[in-house]
Parts: sequence; C-alpha cells; structure tokens
Amino acid sequence: SDWSSDVCSSDLLNLFTFLPVYARDILLIGAPGLGMLLAAVGLGSIAGAGAYAVLLPRGGSGRLLLAGLGSLAVFLAIFAWSENVPVSLAALAIYGACQVAFYSTVQSLLQTLSTPRMRGRVMSLYMLMALGVAPLGSLLSGLVAETHGVQVALGGGAIVTFVAVVGTWLGSPGLRVLHPARIGIGEAGEPREPVTPAGGEA
Repeated sequence: SDWSSDVCSSDLLNLFTFLPVYARDILLIGAPGLGMLLAAVGLGSIAGAGAYAVLLPRGGSGRLLLAGLGSLAVFLAIFAWSENVPVSLAALAIYGACQVAFYSTVQSLLQTLSTPRMRGRVMSLYMLMALGVAPLGSLLSGLVAETHGVQVALGGGAIVTFVAVVGTWLGSPGLRVLHPARIGIGEAGEPREPVTPAGGEA
C-alpha cells in the first residue's frame, strides 16, 4: 500500500494547491467560489465516510483500494479539464467520497494485516510516505503548471495515477483478491481460531 500512498500524495493531493487558480482563472468564480469548491470536497468526504462505515464496517479489500484510487484519478481528470461550475462541483464531491474510501481502505488493511507488535512502526512508515512525498509532488506539478498550465499539471497527474492503477490491477492479481478474512486474519490482526462445527470436532 505504500506505493499507492506515494502516488496519491504526489499526483492527486496537488488539487488543493491549484484550487485558487481554478476559482480565479478557469471557473471565474472568485473567492466565494473557492469556498464552494472546498465545501464540495468536504461534503463528498462526509458522505463517503458515512457510506464506508455502514457498508464496510470490517474495512476494505485490495480490490476496493484499487477501485478507490482509480476513481479518484478519473474524477480528478474530469475536474481538471472542466470549465463548467456544476460539473466541477459534482466531480469534486465524488472525488472527496473516493478519497475517504481509498485512505480508509489503506489504513484498515495496514492495521489489520500487521501484527500488534509491528503495527505502530508500519503506520509510522505509512504516514512518512503518505505525507512526505506530497511536497515533492507539489514541486513537480508546479514546474509543469508553469510551462503548460494548471489543467495539464493536474490532469496529467490524474492520468499517471490511473495508468499506475491499471498496471497494478493487471500485474498484481494477489492485490486484487487481498482481503483479511480470506487469509485468516482477524480484526485485531491476530490469526483466527479455527471454527468448530456444531456437534463435531475441528
């Protein structure tokens, strides 16, 4: 999951860096419109968090991780090249929901699949990779935006991310079927006890 956090941090989180430019120069909605764009992401995130908690109380799977990251890239690309305010707001709302699904899945898988002894170290490394790569991605995106514009910078990052997801989907069948329940891992990261049939022996 570390690679996915790196990709998301370097390519997708630059959205918030460029939102003021979109509000002022592309969508022409100014400072009040910037608040609307941010609110759309927030509302989508709240809706996504609620849906995730209700539908997936035990956490996600490798398939959901890839689907969440791929959906993030798709709706970021839609926003990147949109010059229509309603379309942009809708894309950002779905982006927010997908972002929650992706990050929740990554963190639940890391915590569930790691042993209690290693869980703190695993999560520390995850946070380092997730947050530490973002400034490097912002630097690269800024250089691209300076020469080719913010739409190319943001949309290009979305395309790179989507290609990485497709490549991983095709090249890592183990990740597609990854689910803690299928490999005998309980909610606390401990091996499950064998189930004894009623009236019989294990």
